[in-house]
Amino acid sequence: MQPVDQSRDQKQDHKNIGSFNMRIDHLQINHYTNPLGYDLGHPTISYIVEEAAGKFQRSARIEVSETEDFGELCYDSGERDDICSTGFELSLELKPMTRYFWRVSVTDDAGDHAVSDAAWFETGKAVTGFDADWQAKWITPDAPKEVQAVVYTDVNIAKPVAKARAYMTGLGLYELYMDGGHP
Repeated sequence: MQPVDQSRDQKQDHKNIGSFNMRIDHLQINHYTNPLGYDLGHPTISYIVEEAAGKFQRSARIEVSETEDFGELCYDSGERDDICSTGFELSLELKPMTRYFWRVSVTDDAGDHAVSDAAWFETGKAVTGFDADWQAKWITPDAPKEVQAVVYTDVNIAKPVAKARAYMTGLGLYELYMDGGHP
């Protein structure tokens, strides 16, 4: 069983269980909070239970959905006693360029129960397999490689944009400006 983090003030007599407000915080995927655009491989979740009435986690449940309201789940662990708060691998086939929302419910040995706020992670563009059909225009200078050129391009989008994602690389030596803005 997992130990539950308690403050020094709460390690007293637990007769008044109703005064505890269990929280589930620090939700992470592969040690990142809300990671965007990563190849997560086999995502592993972790979380911290705080201000619990009990001393250890009795059971937990992990839910994953592509919608923030969790109306349709793509993964549900069910309530289990083998979910470890320091690392639980999700058995989930991930799609590229997809945002997933997830949450945790925990019950401790005193019967205290909490559900976390939703966290999220978003997968990156696939680099291999069927979904790896990259389409891009490379920006390269017409100069000898010894010249440290500044290269740029303008992109004009004729239709209104509801959501966009720019995938860029340049060994950390790039800047992106939207709508003609500058830092």
